[in-house]
Amino acid sequence: MKFIYYTDWKQLPESSSTLFAQAEKDSIFFSRQWFENLTTVAFDDLSTMLLACVVDDGKVLAILPLLKTEGNTGHALKPRYTTHYSRLLTQDNQQHVLACMAEGLAQLPLKALLLEPVADDDARLNKFQQSLQAAGFNCEHVFRFYNWIYRVQGKSYAEYMEDR
Repeated sequence: MKFIYYTDWKQLPESSSTLFAQAEKDSIFFSRQWFENLTTVAFDDLSTMLLACVVDDGKVLAILPLLKTEGNTGHALKPRYTTHYSRLLTQDNQQHVLACMAEGLAQLPLKALLLEPVADDDARLNKFQQSLQAAGFNCEHVFRFYNWIYRVQGKSYAEYMEDR
C-alpha cells in the first residue's frame, strides 16, 4: 500500500472508477464527472490539482481531491457554493488506508490543508482527522456547515407558499 498523487485525470488508474461509482451514490458532487468538470471550468491557472490517493497493487483505495494554491495550501477541490465535501474511501481496511493517506500528505510541501465544508457528523472525515493528527498535523475542526433545507412538515407546495 502506498501514497501517490496525480495532477491530471488521465494519470488516475482505471480502478478509481469503483470509488467514484460508490461515492456518487451519496452525492453527485462526489462523482468523477463533477470533479473533472470543475477542473475544466471553475479554476484559474494559479492552482494545481492534486488527486491524493492510496493505491495497493494497482487498486485505488482512497482519493482526496485537492487544489494546491500558490501559498502551498491544499484546499478541498470544490466550487464556492459546494454544500458538502468528503474523501472517497474503500470499505476495506479503512484505518490503515487513512493512516497511509495522512502520512503521504505529511510528506508533501503543503503548509496547510483546508477541507470544507464538512458536515459535523461526517464519520469519514472525523476518522481522517484522527489519522492526520497521528501523522503530526495540527487539526482544527470549526463549525461552518449549514444545511439550507427548509423542512415543510408535510405541507404541500401551495401551503408552503401561502405561509410565505
